[in-house]
Amino acid sequence: MLLVFMALATASAAPPMFAEASENAAFEGVRAAVPAGARQSDADVVRLTASASPSSADQQAVLDQIRAIPGLSAPTLNGKSVGVELGRSTRWESFLAHGTRSERARLFALPDPAEHLVTTGDAAAGQAGGVWLPVPLAQGLRVEAGDPVTFSARNRDGDERRVDTTVAGTYRVAEDGRRPLDRPGHRDWSLRRGELPLDSALETLPAYLVIGDVATAEALADEVGDQLLWSVDAALAPGLTLAQAQVVADRIDVLRKRYVQGRAEGEVLARRVASGIGDLTEQAGAVADGTRQRTLPLEWAAVLVALTALLAVVAAALRRRDVELRHAVGTGTPTVLVALLWSLEHLLPAALGGVLGWLCAWAIVGQAGPTGAVTALSVLPGLLLAVASAAVGAVLVGALAGGVAARRVRPAAPGTTRRPAPWLALLVAAALTATAGLAAADRSGGDARSTDLLVPLLVFVAAGALAMRLLPWLTRSRRHRPSRASRPNAVWLARRRLGATVPGRAPVAAAVTAGLGMVLFALSGVAATRTTIEDRVAVRSGAETVAAIEAAWQLDDDPVLAPPRPKPGEPQPDEPARGVRTPPLPARTTLVWRIDVTNPATFGTHQLLIVDPATLGDAASWGHGPELARARRALSRLADQDTPYDPILGLPAIAVGVDGIEVADIVQVEAGPWRERLRVVDAVDVFPRYAGEPMYVVSAGPAFSTFGPVDPRLKPRDNLATGIFARTELWGSSDVAVDAVLSAHGVQPRQLDTAERLRRRDIYVAAEQAGGYQVAVAGYLALLAVLALCVHAQRRAAADRPTDLMLARLGFGRPRVLLSRAVEQATLAALALLCAVLGLLLLTPLAGRLLDVAPDEAPAFHLVVTPAALGMTALAALLAAGAATAVSHQRSGRGEEEAYRTDA
Repeated sequence: MLLVFMALATASAAPPMFAEASENAAFEGVRAAVPAGARQSDADVVRLTASASPSSADQQAVLDQIRAIPGLSAPTLNGKSVGVELGRSTRWESFLAHGTRSERARLFALPDPAEHLVTTGDAAAGQAGGVWLPVPLAQGLRVEAGDPVTFSARNRDGDERRVDTTVAGTYRVAEDGRRPLDRPGHRDWSLRRGELPLDSALETLPAYLVIGDVATAEALADEVGDQLLWSVDAALAPGLTLAQAQVVADRIDVLRKRYVQGRAEGEVLARRVASGIGDLTEQAGAVADGTRQRTLPLEWAAVLVALTALLAVVAAALRRRDVELRHAVGTGTPTVLVALLWSLEHLLPAALGGVLGWLCAWAIVGQAGPTGAVTALSVLPGLLLAVASAAVGAVLVGALAGGVAARRVRPAAPGTTRRPAPWLALLVAAALTATAGLAAADRSGGDARSTDLLVPLLVFVAAGALAMRLLPWLTRSRRHRPSRASRPNAVWLARRRLGATVPGRAPVAAAVTAGLGMVLFALSGVAATRTTIEDRVAVRSGAETVAAIEAAWQLDDDPVLAPPRPKPGEPQPDEPARGVRTPPLPARTTLVWRIDVTNPATFGTHQLLIVDPATLGDAASWGHGPELARARRALSRLADQDTPYDPILGLPAIAVGVDGIEVADIVQVEAGPWRERLRVVDAVDVFPRYAGEPMYVVSAGPAFSTFGPVDPRLKPRDNLATGIFARTELWGSSDVAVDAVLSAHGVQPRQLDTAERLRRRDIYVAAEQAGGYQVAVAGYLALLAVLALCVHAQRRAAADRPTDLMLARLGFGRPRVLLSRAVEQATLAALALLCAVLGLLLLTPLAGRLLDVAPDEAPAFHLVVTPAALGMTALAALLAAGAATAVSHQRSGRGEEEAYRTDA
């Protein structure tokens, strides 16, 4: 009873803690995925911009409002020059000069510049005030720390205002040579990338920043007629949970409305609030919701299986103590008092089981759940749920005892035929109805209905109960009777006991089958989900790294020029230029060309993928599923047909996602001046880099021989279009391989796509986070199945002790009796395992409706019984049989006097 209450409390307390852990892990993931060069509106920072002076009450009020928001770092006040932007009509510029040398520069203010810059270490000793210069500017002016410099500004009319100051020190700059370099572990200047002042003459470049403290920068701006736009920056503190970050985001939204609407009269520049904290919390919430959606079936199953195990244990206890109940009823004890006594009797194991289950749930989430923090926000509700479930279990025990006592008080009249409730038929009907409803459900939205989450559990429970109901009929046969010449053996005794109608065996069998079935379902679902994710990433990405480049000749050390364009009236040559080739590439890399083609027969736009079958196999991603495996076999078939071009037969091609196409069909395609026939050698549903539109894959060898002067591998002689547009891509099995090729030829890719970026998609991250918890709950259900079978074996051994003792005295032998117990438990466990496998096979066509959060994407989700999942489930069944056998041996080994006690 203690273990059953503990299991019930574990199943009840784990969901809220897992929900918080998944939320916090998702939030940590989205924060870590923010690139260093992101805008402030996309990062976990907040920036309030205003034109008020830092000494004004308005600006100080803004600082106080930021400080009042918990979860934000200390705000930093900074100001930038906006004289150029405000004075465009007068052509206003600012300079920094030393002697005869001068450079364009802009002012920037910080409370303590040395704390926010990577200084060079040659700051002026004891220098108060002064300005900090970037190293390139200081080198251009040939100044060092402590040297005097002049900051000036002039307009188009030639009016100039000057002010002298000193160099406080120099700081290092980023790769662009202008922007200050970020300190290690910080990204302040990277996030300000789009907010820094621009060069007054070269507006595509950031300006050299002359950085001073607030007082110095404001004094310089006043002297030269510049104006500073002041801002307040703050970052989200590290280690915050999603709930805390949501509070910060809500406070920022309130501040935004009050701050932007409270613009003072006469302000030249509008106030603005930029922050990405709200968007990041929404992204994390979406990931957490997806994770919860995937774990709901197991959470519900865990609670329901625990309740089933509790009912089975209580039913066994009521049968064992039937004499006690009859005595209580016979002495006039009220039914309500019987129920209360049973509830009080089980109150202590319920309380201990609730606390232990809460601790067990905390440990499971911490070890097997997501990496996010679990705080009191979910731990305390988990404790309340654990205690509440244990209390409900104790009340349920009392209610069952009271119900049995009530039947004893008012027994059926003599001669009345007792008709048992058809609960098995109702259970099977419910399972069939739920399965049919799941099959007919509309899954276009990608979310399973609440009732659908009960279907796997109902199927396994119905399968186990039905098998146990059929077991006596299967074992009743004349062949089970031993011949007179032979002595009865352990198998004969076990088959007789299995053939007997045992009250309470069906609920126990349902609990064991449900536990083993959910273990098999969870493990197979996790494996199928990972396979599907990898397949879909492979289909969308094509390879681990794909770099879009201008043309293939960029990677060729000796490119071939395209032939000269014919003069007007001259025929267009059909032969390709001599020497044209595909550039040689390192292993596990390949070039792929993508061309949009049209089909004159259907007027549809398809995509032509030109590949090298010899190198594509090692460079592309092929996942682990059957669809991509078939696509790889089709590529091998295409490589086998890499023969010289035959204009009659056409180019061998693989049709990908083309409806109504069959092998050996001929398809006419064209792209600009190029027209060709394609002969379909195979048709598949998906292929690497398949975007969902119909696609044909052809081999580069015979295909390029048909392009002639518009061969995309030729280097053009001019910038005029050739009449055909081919997108050239470099595929590689790793980013290192692709970077090596691009760096060796000095090529800057137009676009760089990686499979890792796709794996960070919110639904994929949610599925990955749910995997560990699903395995943990599967282990919990397996232990629950072991417990249920052990309880049943213990009660049966206790009830059959007189029979076992009599068989031993008649010469059957105690070892045979014990062996028969082992055969009986092993048969029950094996039958439950068989029912679990059959139930999963029944659910296989429908599992995608429960586990696939993106049913419209290719390839389709397929649930299969993996060898690892089947092995783990078989191991759980073997453990259950072994533990039940050990318990039955212990209970049947008592003395003779105890065996004949009436209260046994």
